[in-house]
Amino acid sequence: FLVLGFNSLGPQWLAVELEAPRHALLTKDGSLRSEVQHAINQVQDWREWLTQNVAYAQNELGLYGITNRVKGLVLIGRAEVSNDREPARSRVHEESNIEIHSWDWLLRYLTV
Repeated sequence: FLVLGFNSLGPQWLAVELEAPRHALLTKDGSLRSEVQHAINQVQDWREWLTQNVAYAQNELGLYGITNRVKGLVLIGRAEVSNDREPARSRVHEESNIEIHSWDWLLRYLTV
């Protein structure tokens, strides 16, 4: 999904990938599960498409202000008590500008 918000900087686009709440973020050895990597790849595929088609996206599809640097968000799994997820989430965010959050995070975010 592409989500559009506006702030003082203008239009802010977000590429959102949804995975099931039943999926965990990490495998037992601490690496990203295939479902997470698939979602990350989907955001990166959007960016690659935009690199080749940004004029079409903006002018023909009406995605005003979108660029191939669109931020990413992956929603997957449920909140866990463990902090083991944090290094993996941080690494993906730093390397790819894609945030990974649980469905519980979304519920908390929407009720604030």
